[in-house]
Amino acid sequence: MFWGVAAVIAALVLWRIASELTNILDGLWSGFKRLASALLPVGWAMVIAYLLRPFAAFLERAVFSRHKGLSTLVIALLILGAAFSLSYWMLPMFIQSANEAIARLPGLIEPLIATRPYGALIGEVWTQAQAFLSQSVTISAQTLIATAGQVGQWLMTTVIALYILHQRKTLRRGFQNILEPWLGEKRYGRFEALMQKLDRVFGGYFIGKLTESAAIMLLCALGFYIAGVPYAPLFAILVGVGSLVPYVGPLIGSAPAVLVTFLDSTQKLLPLGIVLAVVFLADGYFIGPKLIGGRLGLSALGVIVGVTVGYGIAGLWGMILGIPAVSVIRMAVLSLTYWRKNRIREMRSDGDEGLNLSDEIHK
Repeated sequence: MFWGVAAVIAALVLWRIASELTNILDGLWSGFKRLASALLPVGWAMVIAYLLRPFAAFLERAVFSRHKGLSTLVIALLILGAAFSLSYWMLPMFIQSANEAIARLPGLIEPLIATRPYGALIGEVWTQAQAFLSQSVTISAQTLIATAGQVGQWLMTTVIALYILHQRKTLRRGFQNILEPWLGEKRYGRFEALMQKLDRVFGGYFIGKLTESAAIMLLCALGFYIAGVPYAPLFAILVGVGSLVPYVGPLIGSAPAVLVTFLDSTQKLLPLGIVLAVVFLADGYFIGPKLIGGRLGLSALGVIVGVTVGYGIAGLWGMILGIPAVSVIRMAVLSLTYWRKNRIREMRSDGDEGLNLSDEIHK
């Protein structure tokens, strides 16, 4: 009688849960999104602290060896100065240059539309470009308004990042004290070695890539200004941001500068081409190898595959993250291959004379 009643009650409970499964899943998903939204500032703070960690380590090693806490103060002052410059100088100049360039484009395009052979084609392309530009400007305005409303949240994120940066060694010891009893000393050593490899791949690549992008931006701004390219700061920023994506990024970022310069004055195309050639050669033979070098261990084919597949999965962020992701996959495959080869070597050394290497690899 007891088990029969228990079975009936369990069946009723399961039937009730199944009938409300959609609502339960919606509630769980809504709670997960609220939790993720609440933890988002902490996640961004960890990313910011991770990217600033090499600079803090350099200051502690070279400048503030006795008073290491001053490195965090210097970084906080630099962040405050960068935010002030961005708000009161760079961002208004960028918006003004973008608005002026967009306002001048119709007057520069109309003479080309009037030409007979390609006027209709240019007019169609210009119509599509106008729709894209209007949508981009609308999205940018909405983004600026949303960002302005989240200044307090970003301020809190920066404060959390500075605290994480200042106490990073204490946090590392805390994680070790928590994980080592559960994993064991040997497994924790392997886990730490894996984290160090991932740090060399991801950290070295992203920090080097951001530094490379800033260097390209400064070189392009100087070169464009000397060459008389219109809206030099705007186009320098576009080329610098585009350089975050290897191979195709710099070409896409420099396309607006070439187009506007061609429409403005064809005599400036040669100086613009010389500036871009010098910057790209300097990046390919000096800046890139110095800052990034062979950290990823990928060939040109691996980089192109990472960019293409990443773009297909996650768009622009996929293009940026796809390259280190391919490098991590490569590292995992090589580690498993070396581990398997060592296992086969150990089995052969134990006197297993009848072992077939091809059979073992297939297993």
